[in-house]
Amino acid sequence: MYFGLVLVLVVAMILQGFVASDELHELFDIIEDASKTHHDLNNFLEGEGKGVDINGKIAGQPVLHFAVFERDDADIVECLLQHNADKDALNNNGSTPLMIAVLYNRENSAEVLLKHKARTDLKYTGMDTVLGTAVSSGFTNIVKSLINHGVDPSVKSSVTGFPMVHIAAMMGQADTLKALLEHEAKLKVNKDKTNKTPSISETARNMNAIQWAVDQGKVEAVKVLLKYDHDAVQKIQNDELYGDGSTLLLLAAVRGHLDVVKELVEKYGANVELKGKLKWNKTPVDVAKDGRSDIQTYLVEKIKEKREKKGKAQTMGRDIHINSEERAQIKVLHAEGYSQRDIAERIGRSKNAVRNALIHLNKTGSTVNSVRTRRRKTSKKIDRIIHRISEVI
Repeated sequence: MYFGLVLVLVVAMILQGFVASDELHELFDIIEDASKTHHDLNNFLEGEGKGVDINGKIAGQPVLHFAVFERDDADIVECLLQHNADKDALNNNGSTPLMIAVLYNRENSAEVLLKHKARTDLKYTGMDTVLGTAVSSGFTNIVKSLINHGVDPSVKSSVTGFPMVHIAAMMGQADTLKALLEHEAKLKVNKDKTNKTPSISETARNMNAIQWAVDQGKVEAVKVLLKYDHDAVQKIQNDELYGDGSTLLLLAAVRGHLDVVKELVEKYGANVELKGKLKWNKTPVDVAKDGRSDIQTYLVEKIKEKREKKGKAQTMGRDIHINSEERAQIKVLHAEGYSQRDIAERIGRSKNAVRNALIHLNKTGSTVNSVRTRRRKTSKKIDRIIHRISEVI
């Protein structure tokens, strides 16, 4: 009896596909033919195909699903919907037309279905919602359409429980990430009536969005997040640690992401010598030693550059503050014919310091001499005036 029932079901399924009406087959043919337009489709539905089952299936697919996948033509989809195609019908895999549109990045069809209020809360079998699927796939235009039609971008993934921003960051979908941040997930937004916080500041498995992007080496996502996440930038520039004792630079170094390391150091000035705490009680160079010679070499070079700059700054600082005793020594030695290099060696200063001191001494001397000259000229002028007055008297 069991095998008889199975046979009946199989025959019924075959009949559904092969004994479907001629009109239904012709309807599918019109949609499959790229040369046919929505005018051809409308003429058929208003004429010889007027009685066709618009929601009939062939091989488990309703005509609307087939149109979305095969053509992604907004006018074709609109025409089918105007003739009462079910916008939320399920195919044999349990997917709606909108789910097909999102899964295969059919932007035109998705927009039309959303305008017709297609359901957005349904989930794929064993997969995420339409928003979660669009975000993880990086289908930015569909993400924007979903948000513009009322889908809340702050919802979490039905599979991982991660916020959408975190998913985009982990997957390196920079454009999608930016689209999310420009909507609900903007930074520094006050908590709303539901007491929600911006998605970017939330943590998922103890890491926020920027940490996940760094962890996965998604440098373009890191760039986007650092433009929005002012707290992360402040931590970098103030040498602050995250709660687990790490820094973004430590995380990038230990994961072996050289491009992220360079972005953090060269654009945001991450401290290459800053040591973490707790389980991160190492410097970036220390964590890069384990098989990441490229990062280690880069960081060592940056440390060398940093120390050289610091040394030059200290030397320049010393050169500025030449005391009076040193100036007197420089003046005497210079008068005795010593070169600037010899003077520098004798007093323990740089050649630049000696040169600057001599320039200062020459300027001072010139000023004193010019004052004395002016005084002599003034005195002579007064003497001449007095002499003339005495002659008149």
